[in-house]
Amino acid sequence: MKLASGTLHNLIALELLLLAPGASSAAQKTGAFSSGFEIACAESIALPAPIHDFLEERIRREGRLGVEHGQDRAVRWDLNGDGAPEYFVPFDCGASGNCIWGLFDGKELRHLGDLEAFRAYLSTTGNGKWPPIEVCLGAGTDTIWVATYNFRRTRYDRGTWQPMAGTPASGPLHRYYASRPELKCPPGAPSP
Repeated sequence: MKLASGTLHNLIALELLLLAPGASSAAQKTGAFSSGFEIACAESIALPAPIHDFLEERIRREGRLGVEHGQDRAVRWDLNGDGAPEYFVPFDCGASGNCIWGLFDGKELRHLGDLEAFRAYLSTTGNGKWPPIEVCLGAGTDTIWVATYNFRRTRYDRGTWQPMAGTPASGPLHRYYASRPELKCPPGAPSP
């Protein structure tokens, strides 16, 4: 099949647009996110013994990377709609606000995985299933990294990190933030 020169140029331009980094490729919206939270939403609580002991053992084995230790606080959010809010525990945080968050089931208190983030976007399924969680990780520049965690078998696994450049006031980063819900802490937690 022979294509006219103009048609071929248009196809190449379309392909380049589809492959170019930007808001559409940085984070695929895999769920209807109802809210987002960051470290300011973590409230001081006494963690249940199984969660506390799990984290203490892990920290003893692996150490910490960050400067801020937040094992005595958590964000509680009912992800699967079973009436028992899950525990998002920021147990290893850096000075920039990025944390490693241990995620624990609200009923069985089992470890569901770790999230690397300064901000997370969530939804509640209300049907006993585990919804996707989208996270942002700061790079200390005008670029953030975005990834989606999906529940597979018994834990949350992270997808590929995608860069998002710009500023919160303009460019792809602005469009990304504008397309996500407002940060909102769970009832009873501090406000961001």
